[in-house]
Amino acid sequence: MSQPVFEPAPLPPADRSPAAPLFVWLVIQLVALTLAVFRVPLSARFPPPGEQFAIHIMLAAQVVTSAMLFPFLMRDAKTSLIVILTIAPFVQLSSYLSSVPFARAALAALYVATWLATLALWRAILVSRRSQMLGVAVALALSLGGAVIWYVRAESREVGEIDWTHDGAFGPILGAIAQLHETPPTAWMAAGLLLVLSAAICIVARKRGVGRSGDHSAGHNRARL
Repeated sequence: MSQPVFEPAPLPPADRSPAAPLFVWLVIQLVALTLAVFRVPLSARFPPPGEQFAIHIMLAAQVVTSAMLFPFLMRDAKTSLIVILTIAPFVQLSSYLSSVPFARAALAALYVATWLATLALWRAILVSRRSQMLGVAVALALSLGGAVIWYVRAESREVGEIDWTHDGAFGPILGAIAQLHETPPTAWMAAGLLLVLSAAICIVARKRGVGRSGDHSAGHNRARL
């Protein structure tokens, strides 16, 4: 008679190791840095000193890939904190390659950290697989969609200087890059509003979850009586 096979129960979210998300996140940033170091042309008219756009490539890669993978990268508070902290050295390295002042690079890193914190709150709110995929679609629409709209708008107008005061509001990619040139208030207002709104929704969702669990426990106690 064969013995029953007992499979170990899956680890709760709080006990999951952050190694896998951190490894994926570091590889993504290393790839972005490598593209700039080896001067890989990313467009038909890419400038000869390709490393001057190292920080631009890094910021765009951080924003877009985090939007695509935030249910995996931000699966708990500990992993989210590690992911957010690891953007600093890569932004600093890419800013050195691009000869961008440290203060400007720090502002850009802070802007990306604000975006990642927003995604971490989304991950806490979106529990089901379907809701997480919907969140990924919304995050990509905000990041890539805003950049595409800005590009189409720029191509349809006469050639002129970029006004980062207004163009920085076209999503987190343009908002992060805008920090390298000036500090547009519209970009920070949009990022701050999205973060505050996400935090408020997260608090309300947590309170409702606690209330429902309390109601269920009270119902079980009445059934026992």
